Amino acid sequence: MQRIMAAAVLCSGGYALAQGAVNLDARIEALAASGSVEVFSLATTAQGRPVVAMKIAAKGQQTPKDPAAILLVAGADARHTVGVRTALGIAEKVAKDPGAWLNGRTLYIVPCLNPDGLAWWASAGAKADFGRAPRSMDADRDGRRDEDPCEDVNGDGVITLMRIKNPSPLSGLSATLIEDAEDPGVMRAPDGGKGERAVYAVLAEGIDNDGDGSFNEDGVGGGEGSGGGGIDLDLNFPAHWPEFRDGSGRHPLESPEALGLVEFVMRTPGIASVLVFGPRDTVVSVPEAGKMDASGQVPLGIENDDKRLYESISGKYKEVTGINESPRGELAGSFAQWAYAHHGLPTFATGLVVRPDQMKEEKRRKAPDKPADAEKPAEGAAEKPPEAKRPDPKTDEGKWLRWFEDRERDFAAPKGFVPWTKVTHPQLGEVEVGGVVPGAKWWASDEDVARLVEDHAVFVRELAARLPDPSTITGEAKRVAPGLWRVAVRVTNTGFMPTLSAIGSKANTRPGVVATLGVSPNDVLEGGIVRREAAVRGEGGTFDAVWTVRAADGSRVKVEVFSATMSPRTIEIELKEAGL
Repeated sequence: MQRIMAAAVLCSGGYALAQGAVNLDARIEALAASGSVEVFSLATTAQGRPVVAMKIAAKGQQTPKDPAAILLVAGADARHTVGVRTALGIAEKVAKDPGAWLNGRTLYIVPCLNPDGLAWWASAGAKADFGRAPRSMDADRDGRRDEDPCEDVNGDGVITLMRIKNPSPLSGLSATLIEDAEDPGVMRAPDGGKGERAVYAVLAEGIDNDGDGSFNEDGVGGGEGSGGGGIDLDLNFPAHWPEFRDGSGRHPLESPEALGLVEFVMRTPGIASVLVFGPRDTVVSVPEAGKMDASGQVPLGIENDDKRLYESISGKYKEVTGINESPRGELAGSFAQWAYAHHGLPTFATGLVVRPDQMKEEKRRKAPDKPADAEKPAEGAAEKPPEAKRPDPKTDEGKWLRWFEDRERDFAAPKGFVPWTKVTHPQLGEVEVGGVVPGAKWWASDEDVARLVEDHAVFVRELAARLPDPSTITGEAKRVAPGLWRVAVRVTNTGFMPTLSAIGSKANTRPGVVATLGVSPNDVLEGGIVRREAAVRGEGGTFDAVWTVRAADGSRVKVEVFSATMSPRTIEIELKEAGL
């Protein structure tokens, strides 16, 4: 297997960046060598790295009787290394001890959809808030590529933001934000109703290298609003593709990573549900139901009839992980939205990492106890007065800044926020540099990741237990006249999920449940040889296939039943009246 990369922990100046210790190469190779994991490539990136996928089945069942599968995808956004680490941890845990829950099931894992982006994070140099698949581009169409990237203006080893107070009209910048008075450090839009006026222009840290009046528009690391530097893989899928959005690509599936993943899903009909680790969420905060695009056909969130399914899975996820609040994020162009809205698969996305105030108390990581005498003043020294209780932050960003402070103090975590500090900019004069450190919101220690692996391995098991299972099949026959029989087969779905979700029935990308009668078409008087039901509801839902056939008394007819998640089953029905 071609080498991918092995990311190391990346810190600079004590600041938290997208955390590594991923060791992607070594861990995938160890899994492949274990004999219980099949490793294969979905695509080759622009920089020549393979996008690796893994197939895990129960021991002795590398080709399970049924194709029912769960697909786990992580690492589309290179900043979200916690997703890559957690996905690898789940693969290692399941491969070592699959458990009975995997019998007849398959788990596919794509641990890092964006290996080029992960390699960029592991390389030397200051890092910006950039999670795309790096590409060389000419965003400003001046015939040159990558000539105007971000720069570390204040030299602290990370690229954050610059704010310029009351910018000159000659700068080409306009003030759009103010600093929040109640949550110092937080920048927000002014409230005109309260008489507030924009004071600051805010942009990524850097200079105008090519003198065209724009900053950081060409080059890897430019990030949102820069126009250059790569493709955001979670904006490059066809579902509600945001055509004019920075980073969305020239067309859907432009990136080989996105195209390879879509092709894999489309040629693997047994995939019954998808789990995504990334910045977006559709499992804690269930997407809005019944809201459609301009065509009235494609949901912007989920179908009304899928709401109960999503709410049930959401409840189980919250129970297992303790997470009770998570922002949804933009779904347009994302893999999660494509897998659901275009391919019809129940898809659940999670960001994994939240603040303590967004979790149940019992699931929060506890700060280590301090020695009883740790706070005692030295002998003869005056006792420190108790610190006044700080007011709770009012904004979401303010809560993040408070959490960065708390985890640095209590858990020795790297710093997550650069205080706004004045520096002299070579072109703009006096500016202030500061803001949230790239990747800080998804920082996770090894201890945190170990907990995430345990919780999400349980959730994967729970999800597998809820897959559709239409394997309970019964048949009977009734004589209606000499040589003429009514034949019936009942298929019962004992799984929780329907054989197709509501959007799956509409998308029509999979066959549903199909029953085929094994007699000559000339002998079928009613019903046709093949009967199909698009969706059989879960929890005991049934599909009845009934035929009227011409056949000799005492003979037998066969009926074959299959679905996307079930290999063919054959039932043989004797044409014999009960009691005879």
